[in-house]
Amino acid sequence: MEKNNGILIIVTDYARYIVNIKDYIIKGINNELYVCKNDTFKIAYELVEENGYRNGEKH
Repeated sequence: MEKNNGILIIVTDYARYIVNIKDYIIKGINNELYVCKNDTFKIAYELVEENGYRNGEKH
């Protein structure tokens, strides 16, 4: 990963991904990294509440 002027860049064997604030970084089944835009993530994935946590915060 590189950080350049407040921009995070993930460099993989296949591509370079620019990560913006609110983007999600997803690890695939072979430990590969992907960037998913916030609006796409909200459409594609369902919120799961588990053990008193929601959105990564204790409730």
